[in-house]
Amino acid sequence: SASRMGATREQMEAQLAGLHAIEVAHAVSDSSVDGIKVVTGDAIALVDGRIVTSANSLEEALLAALGPLAAEASLVTIYLGAGADFASGPAVQRLITDTHSHLEVEVLPGGQPHYPYLASVE
Repeated sequence: SASRMGATREQMEAQLAGLHAIEVAHAVSDSSVDGIKVVTGDAIALVDGRIVTSANSLEEALLAALGPLAAEASLVTIYLGAGADFASGPAVQRLITDTHSHLEVEVLPGGQPHYPYLASVE
């Protein structure tokens, strides 16, 4: 029935609302977006497509982006990009769990170009 499908869709949307995406990369140009000044080469992080921080390192940017989401989250999955060394996976995992001990952190090879770290937070 249509009402049953509507309820299922609402449940799916509620579940998806709890999922956030973090993209971490190096800035390719100087800019100022949403009040955040970015210089070429800076590490930047976007949450759900919006820039939230500029930092000295990719890891700092990742932690800064994760901070506001961590309290509501239980699982973080990090996808290492083509430019990331898979050996950095355990270090990134430790960095997150040292800061947010309640989080389960998985690190997977993602192979994506341009983004050394992609993360899903749920």
